[in-house]
Amino acid sequence: TNEQFAEGHKPNMKPETPKEQDEALSDVHISQREAEKTEDGYFLSRFSFEKSFKSATTSPNDTESDDEGEIKVKRKRRRTQNSTLTIVHRMQTGIDSVGLQVWKASLLLSEFILSIGPQDLTGKKVLEFGAGIGLCGLIASHFCHTVFLTDYSDEVLENCDRNAKLNSHLFNDNKEYEEGRTVRCRKLDFNSPYPIDGSSVVVPTKKSPFDWTEEDIKELDDVAIFFAADIIYDELITDSFFKMLRRMRTNGKQKTLYLGMEKRFNFTLDGKEFKLYSRCHEHMLKHLNSKENSFDPLTGENIPPSIFSSRKIEISEIPQFFEYDRGNDLELWEIKW
Repeated sequence: TNEQFAEGHKPNMKPETPKEQDEALSDVHISQREAEKTEDGYFLSRFSFEKSFKSATTSPNDTESDDEGEIKVKRKRRRTQNSTLTIVHRMQTGIDSVGLQVWKASLLLSEFILSIGPQDLTGKKVLEFGAGIGLCGLIASHFCHTVFLTDYSDEVLENCDRNAKLNSHLFNDNKEYEEGRTVRCRKLDFNSPYPIDGSSVVVPTKKSPFDWTEEDIKELDDVAIFFAADIIYDELITDSFFKMLRRMRTNGKQKTLYLGMEKRFNFTLDGKEFKLYSRCHEHMLKHLNSKENSFDPLTGENIPPSIFSSRKIEISEIPQFFEYDRGNDLELWEIKW
């Protein structure tokens, strides 16, 4: 469950200006009970969950034979531990700052990470695209050796870094896992070749704590698992994102992206009937399923044949740890290339 509370924390961020026009409000915040604002309009939320740990090595007594004599390993009961993340976020923002909010797709992806973490993420190096508040990556840090939390906006990265520092005590909370784990907040532009395609380190004219280092670039070669939540909400951003995935160096390694998304519906006229239609969702499917070059008149972009294999994960099989509405608008995808 997630418990809402507020204190006098004031992240170092620029305030909203009167020029901001379009406002966005996550459904997560609509369903949350009211809480007192900080002076700058930020909130603190606690996300509590039960984390299971990887089972110890099996012994001969942990196996059994089926009717055909095949040896099978018995499923051992996992040891569990209660943990809590503290997250700084906004309740409502302009469109350019939606990464400061908590979105349903990030809750779903976080729950998926908790479900696969002990078996598939222990000791791994991973990267989250469009990390926003950093919820998914910070959940992954319970299992992973290194987590890169990436976003484009300095404002969002400052808040993400604050959340990483608030929860740094959780990175090494279990001695069964390798010590020395780190969470690094880094700036990443989907439209820039650096650093995803293996370019050498770019020396910025103005140094930032979110700049990539030589060590970061080397470690990117070890990253084969990626996460992203709620980045599919604009067709042009979707085009830039999939172009970036195509540019990534593979180094002979298969890469896997777990993508959580919330379909946002509009009405469209089909014959004489109005039907619900998620334009951004359909646009994403073009990148995943395109068999040949196709021109999209809406964006003016060419979509090349897909290099991806993908499957939609059945979300009913993912344990739900947090309180939010899991409706038909939520999807989770596994994408490999």
